Amino acid sequence: MTPLTSPLLAAVAFMIAATFVGMLPVVELIKVYEGQHELKQGSAGWIRTIAGWSMIAFWLITTWFVATIIGVWDVSGDLQSAVDRP
Repeated sequence: MTPLTSPLLAAVAFMIAATFVGMLPVVELIKVYEGQHELKQGSAGWIRTIAGWSMIAFWLITTWFVATIIGVWDVSGDLQSAVDRP
């Protein structure tokens, strides 16, 4: 494996994993909005909507942080220094 291959494979694997993890809060938030617009009894309230957005924000921040490590690893070629940098 070349030094460039490892960061690229890690980036692809990370994006696949982040997509699957991020789908759960997005699907939940869609259900919340659908419940609010149908005005059914027991539809989700404001707190549940905020909780959904909080999960999405946490997922985005985590994804950005790990993507930064992978990007630094790609540029520097040294995984340990990439982990130490952010």
